[in-house]
Amino acid sequence: MSAFSSPAEEAKARTDLVRLIESHGVKLSLNGQGLKGLCPFHEEKSPSFCVTPERGLWHCFGCGLGGSAIDFVMRKEGVPVERAIASLLARAGDAPARALAAPTPLAPDVDLLERARDAYEKGLANALKAREYLAKRGLLERQLVDRFRLGYGDGSVKNAVPREAGQAAGVLNRNGVDFFYRCLVFPITDLDGRVVSFYGRHVGERRHLYLRGPHRGIFHWQAARDSRSIVLAESIVDALSAYRLGCPSALALYGLNGLTDDHLALFRRYETAEVTLLLDNDEPAETALPALVERLKDLPLRVLRARLPEGVKDLNDFLTGGATAGELAAVLEARELLAGPTIVPGAVIATPAAPVAEAPVTARDPSGTGAPALPGDR
Repeated sequence: MSAFSSPAEEAKARTDLVRLIESHGVKLSLNGQGLKGLCPFHEEKSPSFCVTPERGLWHCFGCGLGGSAIDFVMRKEGVPVERAIASLLARAGDAPARALAAPTPLAPDVDLLERARDAYEKGLANALKAREYLAKRGLLERQLVDRFRLGYGDGSVKNAVPREAGQAAGVLNRNGVDFFYRCLVFPITDLDGRVVSFYGRHVGERRHLYLRGPHRGIFHWQAARDSRSIVLAESIVDALSAYRLGCPSALALYGLNGLTDDHLALFRRYETAEVTLLLDNDEPAETALPALVERLKDLPLRVLRARLPEGVKDLNDFLTGGATAGELAAVLEARELLAGPTIVPGAVIATPAAPVAEAPVTARDPSGTGAPALPGDR
């Protein structure tokens, strides 16, 4: 007879929570009676992800997620509770043979995610705070908003998707509420242009959210299709900032630990000749740089590094500080070679062209909502 009341209790009791979390790339360090690290579920620079091994619990004070080892596997690997339990038991070496294989993440419900995308897109039209946020970031521009199908979680997505299916996909939480409520929403697509995930940036708090499970798709993967010289920005907002400054060859990492196998496969598929890392001006970027270079070194391409001017925090800070396309071009031209051959035939530096027109922050929406208007609304 088992000493545990249920398979779930056995899975939690037999799991080394610290080892489990660290096996997913989270570096933990001692913090009082527990451990702390950067949250794997949202982008952050200061660690707010806390683990209490004695209690078998983890919690992130940045995004609010937390739970047991089972919850961690469910969210990180995108699997239901039964498969998470089987995965943990397999790790403990006491699972039946059929459970020993690593669980395969559930495929996204593309049709549902595209309906959610449409709802978010409509939600942005009358979202005053969201449009003000975009304007403040220098990103409230018609061509950009339309090109990347930006949206806003106003709560209406619950009317666009069935509750159970929406919860399974992650766009609705366990209470049936929009997971991206009060967030700007950025759709992420696969190489066929289908929506496979979302990134959400809360407009009132420093919160960054992704759908549970492994990162899927690449934001603005088309950059690699259209140019053999790629600029890798640290975040989606930074990649859009480079785009606003006339650099269409910028695509986004999922944060400093977010160079995925999908990125590497993309570079192989389109025979990328060179990748220029244009990261934030801070210590975490410096710390993460060697690991990024090491992963890229296995590809037949050049790895370069460009540096933003001293005192500039990141690419969005560069944009909102009044930088021009010419100044970004100068930054890229001063890049340094970190790995790979000195010259790669066919590679052309991603020189920014004239930026797309800036949206007037003071313009008002004629619909009467009071939100800043996009050029072309009139």
